[in-house]
Amino acid sequence: MEIWFARHAQPAWAQNGTAVLDPVLTPLGKRQAELLAERVGTLKRRPTRIWRSDTRRTAATAQPVEAHLEISAEVFGWLDEVRLPAEWEGRPAHSLSDHFARARSRTVTEWWSGIAGGETFEAFHQRVTHDLDRKLATLGVTHRPTSVAPLWDGAGNDEVLLIVGHAGTNSVAIGHLMGLRPVPWQWERMALKHASLSRLRAVPIADGFIFGLGEHSDAAHLPVDERTS
Repeated sequence: MEIWFARHAQPAWAQNGTAVLDPVLTPLGKRQAELLAERVGTLKRRPTRIWRSDTRRTAATAQPVEAHLEISAEVFGWLDEVRLPAEWEGRPAHSLSDHFARARSRTVTEWWSGIAGGETFEAFHQRVTHDLDRKLATLGVTHRPTSVAPLWDGAGNDEVLLIVGHAGTNSVAIGHLMGLRPVPWQWERMALKHASLSRLRAVPIADGFIFGLGEHSDAAHLPVDERTS
């Protein structure tokens, strides 16, 4: 089994100077999505199914990919990015940027607690990993803890899954599949560029499988001056 992770293309977080929590893509983001679709269409093993989150930016990113592959994406709310406070919608965009800049100096406990009024990182991590395990089980792939690291049973199949998600959801899912200890700044540990691709491949180990990282945040399909993060 292979699992490809695509981060959504560049979103328009601000409109007329105010914050948008479920943004569309910028003009550059739309071009990034088209180039991503072309790249996916040239993969040696083409995806057999697509999963995406329930947001406008992943919908717009996945649409040209779906057209190239002639596959309709399955949409899951559990793949949405960590949820921000609803009252942030329509606030001055610069105030959110200032908030995130200040938030980087939070204590570890505060990082785990997330942003006041939004989703805690613990709840976010549980949401993504629990439902990822549940959906993989429908493909015959199940998670088995061991004293060293988790093994995955049934991962030796021919499935090639493409997940179109977010910096947070993709990095949490990758860390979980690889058996890495979770941290509340997962998207900082696994920085992902817009419209980039990361690949995990099932590798037989002991009496099961592990997921090994093949590519990470690969944006070779984007011109250097059109790469954003």
